[in-house]
Amino acid sequence: NTFSVESTLTDWCDLRIGYDTKFNLAAEADGIESWDNFSAGLGFNYGSVQLDMTIAQGTLNNMVSNPLHYVSGRNDDNSALAASWTLSYTW
Repeated sequence: NTFSVESTLTDWCDLRIGYDTKFNLAAEADGIESWDNFSAGLGFNYGSVQLDMTIAQGTLNNMVSNPLHYVSGRNDDNSALAASWTLSYTW
């Protein structure tokens, strides 16, 4: 099961949040029967230039528990902010 939401924050920034859960009905003995995952990302649109970024899982957990720490630029935990990003230009 997957649930996701995309919301336009401003005319140049979108926020994406998702939750994914999976069930393995045929798990082997001592196997993983279910697991879940949260994800988040940002999309920036500056006219012809677009940047889509997926927030790293460890950073996402820390950011949810203390968002002002990241907004103010005081994240000194040396974790990567983005798990992946795509930069594109439209002609």
